[in-house]
This record gives sequence, C-alpha cells and structure tokens, in this order.
Amino acid sequence: MRHPILHVTLTAVIAAAVACAGQQPAPSTGTAACEGTRVLTVRNSTRGVLEVYSAARNGANKVLLGEVQPGVTTFQLTTANGPEFIAQRTGTSTIVAATPGVTQVRLRNNAIAFSVTCRR
Repeated sequence: MRHPILHVTLTAVIAAAVACAGQQPAPSTGTAACEGTRVLTVRNSTRGVLEVYSAARNGANKVLLGEVQPGVTTFQLTTANGPEFIAQRTGTSTIVAATPGVTQVRLRNNAIAFSVTCRR
C-alpha cells in the first residue's frame, strides 16, 4: 500500500530535479555592478616593461591604460574601459598575455595576471 503523502513528496522532488536538470548559472563576466571605483591590478612577473590596454570582448577598441614594470601595478577603470585586458611589449605590437575574452589571442602567459576589483 502506498502512503499518499510520501508519493506526493517523492513526485514533487522528482519534478523539481527534472525542472532544474540542464540549467546552469549564467557565466560570470567579472563586470558585476560596482558602486565604487573599479580597479585593475596587474601582476607582471616578467623581466620587462609592458603596456596594458583595456579592450572590447573581441580585442577591438584598445585603450592604453599605461605601462607596468615588473611587480604589481593598479589602474583606475572608467565605464569607457572594456571588460578585457591585453599586455604587450612596450613599443611593439607583440602581445604577451590577454584575458580569455580576447578571442583572437591564444597566448595565456602565467607570468601576467589581471584582476578587477571594486573599491568603495
């Protein structure tokens, strides 16, 4: 003999699991709303000076943020700055590293790290 409450509860659990199956959270773009100042921190573990740019998702519309020496450098970002970042050798067009959204660049250099935070 089936217990009616157990049957309803089990059916509800199965229905909820089926409804949620295949649903995944939206990927994080790192551009969550910031009520303070967005800051880019660049860790340069290479021996050279690099130019850092912000860019659109496809790497277009590059805007020079400045140069980074070996070590850690921060830049204040504005709403005009794109969500992606590119580091290239100073005075050249040689890209050393870029964030994953810069699709035409395959190079990911572990000696360069980009991190965007919100400061209040």
